[in-house]
Amino acid sequence: MQGMAEDIKIDEVQQVKDAAYITVVLADGSLGKIAKADLVELIRINMATATNEYKGLMGISDLKNLSGLISDNNNINADNLPNGFYRYHQENYNEYNYPAAHGCILTIITDSVGFQLCAEAWPQNFYIRQLWDFWSDWKKI
Repeated sequence: MQGMAEDIKIDEVQQVKDAAYITVVLADGSLGKIAKADLVELIRINMATATNEYKGLMGISDLKNLSGLISDNNNINADNLPNGFYRYHQENYNEYNYPAAHGCILTIITDSVGFQLCAEAWPQNFYIRQLWDFWSDWKKI
């Protein structure tokens, strides 16, 4: 029969790095195809926004500055911030290990060594501290 496709076992299918369509299994068990762009959109719609607790996608509000991670981190201890740049507002800042109530903080760490640089919003001051097995006290610079 001309024009009929030959059955191929799934483990015999050619692996590719890019494709216009992706084969999917539908709810009734039959096969279908979905355009790559449509699949990406389905993933985006169904995957949660990333937080400090959960992996996920970047939220639209995080697009303010694509050169680094910007997030509001209220009620997160400064000792536990991952690498990134954060804006914060913390009235009880001493409890959460920040040097001031309002500002921005840059965190750069490896397994046990790193530093944090904090720019206080008002009055305008800079603070720094180091991590070497444990965090040092904040120093005004």
